[in-house]
Amino acid sequence: MERPSDPQQAILQQIVEHAGNLASVLESQFAGCKTEPMEGCGECFDIEVAEGALPLPEGTERPLGFGVREGTGALSVLLWHEDGLVDGLEVNSYIHPHAALTDLVIVD
Repeated sequence: MERPSDPQQAILQQIVEHAGNLASVLESQFAGCKTEPMEGCGECFDIEVAEGALPLPEGTERPLGFGVREGTGALSVLLWHEDGLVDGLEVNSYIHPHAALTDLVIVD
């Protein structure tokens, strides 16, 4: 795993900006995280959070869904987590291949 690419970092920052009361926890998990592309997709990626990151509260929706601006074919960005720690980002789309991370704008 490596440091997030610029497009990965940008989408993670957008998620933090729209995460409401989970923003500080997600910011903690994304700071110093490592990523690698998911098998079969150049845009979706696995995430390994930094050691000592704050966990998401028990009962947090799984996956966490974030709406995206229309017009890219993407429906949402899904943030997967296990035991309170984020472990992947997936673009939920009705077209394949789906839009590039650089084309996505989180709206809620």
